[in-house]
Amino acid sequence: MATATSSIRSTRILSLVFAAVGLLACTRSGAQDTLYFINGDILTGHAEEIGPDKVRFRIPDPGDPSGPAVEADGKGGAVVTADRRDLARLRLAGGQTISFNTAREVTSPDHAFLDRKQAVTIDILAPALDHFTAGYQRFVKKGIILRADLGWIGLGVSRRDNVYGDEVRYRQGGLLRLGVAFMLPRRPGRTPNLRRDHPLNGWYLRPDVALSGWTEHRMRDMYGDPYMLETTSRRSLLSVAVTTVFGRQIVIGRRCLLDMFAGMGYGIQWENGELPRTSGVGGGREYSYTHLFTGSYSPFALTGGVRFGYLF
Repeated sequence: MATATSSIRSTRILSLVFAAVGLLACTRSGAQDTLYFINGDILTGHAEEIGPDKVRFRIPDPGDPSGPAVEADGKGGAVVTADRRDLARLRLAGGQTISFNTAREVTSPDHAFLDRKQAVTIDILAPALDHFTAGYQRFVKKGIILRADLGWIGLGVSRRDNVYGDEVRYRQGGLLRLGVAFMLPRRPGRTPNLRRDHPLNGWYLRPDVALSGWTEHRMRDMYGDPYMLETTSRRSLLSVAVTTVFGRQIVIGRRCLLDMFAGMGYGIQWENGELPRTSGVGGGREYSYTHLFTGSYSPFALTGGVRFGYLF
């Protein structure tokens, strides 16, 4: 009986020795442990300590200082101290897996935040330019976001058009803009940061197609003549532009989004069914609500804007 017990102990000791040797070999050969967070972030490095509440994990580069506590190790790397409640599992270099919060990995509010891949937006500068524009965007797959904007032109604001007395009473029309945003690659963070890693957050390039059309009604003051005080004129305009914009979307908190962009492209515009033949520099420069049309002689289109949105 004593011999059997001694044999079992010897077997266990040998197993521990072989496991230690294997772990050392993996470490020296460059194999790394992998730490998975509930929010989807992943760290690669070496697990130093697995405590009842915290896990200490060594990484080669501290990267973004936000997230769990990070301590520089003086060797060009850092040690991350993570709360076990924020962890899903740890996969060791030897292949073993330690699970922490498998149930929370599915139901975590962090996952709910990252799953908010749609947003509705409004153009916050539009009312000052006599229109209202609302938009919708949706994340479809990694790095690609579809976007559509729809707007109403003419908020009933009269304005002086030029020094000769023409006064635009009102404009009525609509606009449509469609685009596909390609998110630019970003440097992966070494520590978790939910807002930074949100699929709608980051820099992007977006080809756009914009269409706007409106009718403009003018009232002309004939310099005080009581018989010709008001002469009504009317014109219809249709403007189309293809542009490429460069922009930045910033996720604010867990529900809000700020989008800033600017770009340029090619545009064309019709007035009363015909291309404008206005003389002078630019040949018919006109603000077209989705873009600034520079004229038929230099048919460039400039665009830009600031939007505020809600994630869902």
